[in-house]
Amino acid sequence: MPGKEHEAWATIDLDERRARIATTLRDLRAHRDLIAHLLMWEIGKPYKLACDDVDRCISGVDWYVENIDSMIAGARRLA
Repeated sequence: MPGKEHEAWATIDLDERRARIATTLRDLRAHRDLIAHLLMWEIGKPYKLACDDVDRCISGVDWYVENIDSMIAGARRLA
């Protein structure tokens, strides 16, 4: 059902989510230049800026993975 992916994701243990995200980040890093070239082709972004955007995306997700414990401390699951 479209739009319900978050419900399935919410049932996955946090450690498993971290592992899946780590795999995704590894793949993004492996294909960094391809993604940058796609940004160049699709929107005309200069290569250096495209690389910076990809790197910033990856580092942003890294930051959340590293800091998730403090962000969810004391939080309750949404209904």
